[in-house]
Amino acid sequence: MKFYLKTPNQRLLIVLNELSITPYKLSKILGYKSPDTVYNIINEKNEISDNFINRIKMSELSINIRWLTDGFGDPINLTLKKGGYGNEIFCNSKKVYPCNLDFYFLKEIAMNFATVIGKERDSYSVEVKKSSIYGLEFRYKTFSVEKDKLFDFRYYSILLSLDWKISSYFECWNIYDDSRRCQNLLEFYPEVNQRFINALYPIQNEIIDLADNCEEENTMFDDQPIENTENFIPLYSTDSRIDVQL
Repeated sequence: MKFYLKTPNQRLLIVLNELSITPYKLSKILGYKSPDTVYNIINEKNEISDNFINRIKMSELSINIRWLTDGFGDPINLTLKKGGYGNEIFCNSKKVYPCNLDFYFLKEIAMNFATVIGKERDSYSVEVKKSSIYGLEFRYKTFSVEKDKLFDFRYYSILLSLDWKISSYFECWNIYDDSRRCQNLLEFYPEVNQRFINALYPIQNEIIDLADNCEEENTMFDDQPIENTENFIPLYSTDSRIDVQL
């Protein structure tokens, strides 16, 4: 469904149906004395106010505010499955860390992360390497076009920790030929962390389903699919003009 084509008022009704919450119950959760506020929004008599948004943020509801207001992302803020020591996945009694994933899953994660950072329509290449013991670092190089020639524009670094959480998200760019600036986007856009979780959620569920049914002789996980090296491994590029050695 193209949720983003709906108005915020219509998206509110959609997400209530997703959560199986009635407008009356929502009014109680948000602390309104009367359900009229919610009904007036759903019936498009009133717009969604900042006060209404703040009440949702202060509640325990899993509504994705960014999606509600502008249609970006998923309606529901998802939560990664957690074990006794954080987010854990096991296969044949062995713990599966991000660095244990094969090329298929690495590419799936990279593609979903590209959507999160808004680069899925750009010309870019992406590489990956083992990082933070058993985690991964995805590095994106985006390109601009000048007289039909590509030149590197910005770099993005995303660290997926061994506990399946995003620990770092940096944007880097050149000011001068010999000067590069970096910015921690997790500090500037705290809500982006939830978008990473939403992007990783279906992939992690696929990994969990595979791990639950994997056999010792036939599995998509490996103890050392990425060698312990400082070098990045190319995953793919979106532009045939980008030379990526796979």
